[in-house]
Amino acid sequence: MWTLWSVGSEMESRKSARGKFGARVGRHRWLALSIGLVGALVLAEILARLYVAWSGLVVAESDESNWPRSFTDHTAAYVETYSMVEGGMRYTCGKATAETPYRLAIVGDSFAYGAGVPDCADFPSLVNIARPDVVVSNFGRPGAGFDEYLEITEEKVCGAQFDGVLLLICGNDFLGVQDGLLERAASYSRLAGLASALMERTSPDNFAKQFLTKLGLAGPLPPGTPLPLTYRQMTVEPSGGGRRVLVKLLEDLSISREFALHTSEPPDDLLESNLELLDKLMDRTRGCTRDIWVAVVPNGATYSAQQREFIASFGGILPPEGKPSIIEQKVRAVAEECGVNFIETDSSFAPEADEAYYVSDFHWTVAGHRIMAGRVLNALAKLPRL
Repeated sequence: MWTLWSVGSEMESRKSARGKFGARVGRHRWLALSIGLVGALVLAEILARLYVAWSGLVVAESDESNWPRSFTDHTAAYVETYSMVEGGMRYTCGKATAETPYRLAIVGDSFAYGAGVPDCADFPSLVNIARPDVVVSNFGRPGAGFDEYLEITEEKVCGAQFDGVLLLICGNDFLGVQDGLLERAASYSRLAGLASALMERTSPDNFAKQFLTKLGLAGPLPPGTPLPLTYRQMTVEPSGGGRRVLVKLLEDLSISREFALHTSEPPDDLLESNLELLDKLMDRTRGCTRDIWVAVVPNGATYSAQQREFIASFGGILPPEGKPSIIEQKVRAVAEECGVNFIETDSSFAPEADEAYYVSDFHWTVAGHRIMAGRVLNALAKLPRL
């Protein structure tokens, strides 16, 4: 009897030991899997950061030791090389001859920067050339939105003793609010950005895919084929050597069929939230300069027959034709409430819209920048001290 009891007790002890050992192995297995998963995500994030570079940030975040002298922008509509100055700003042509020139800062996105036009043809340069008593600083940053405008104003404009500031607002600034979890994560993670982009671009009814195919850059693709993550290539020439680096730019192609419509008439929630950001931007700008102007880039799809035809050819939904956008009306109202000068631009662009906009790229041509320069020069001419 004792023998049977001792054998049974030993078996129970072994069973208990095996259970404890199994539990430890199980815990270690889950720990190893967790560590492996975290390691894989870190590696994927590193690879994503190596693969993707953001045009505006690549230039803007370059420090004094490696800022590029120029970069070449290749798109389906143009190939242009932009000269850069220290700090990542685009070179502005013209030189003031007045002893105490009026200092004007221009804040905006790629329209202010002058994407698509050669050096000295961007409207900040044209203003600078036309008025030797004015010094223009172009703080345009490709891909920027209201958060970046506020950052530029805080870091570059305020404290630099500018006499005036022009805020150039674009319709896609009102589509920059990120509501989804993945879109919010994309602000901190390139991997999340790639995942979000792939989700957008591999959907069965993919507008961006049709857009690229229309440009002849994607070719015929079977349904569900992932798009290349780039359609725009930029070549950066660092100042330190002659080495040319290909920067892969994840262009904003998470475009929906309503893109042209929403850059004129955005959804109510995006409109209101971004108007609040605009009000904050104007309030901050008023605190650090004397004169403020705000202008809205007219939506090319509203006035250009060629652009409307191009967008409609692959199913894009168009905004109402021939009248100022809801964005223009709202920005004008906010400017009036804040006591900020509003530069009306639609009436100047409407008669020459086909010449003023690229058909497929949507940016201003040289003709468009000439029109905008004229509007800014008119605004400056109204200042009694100039």
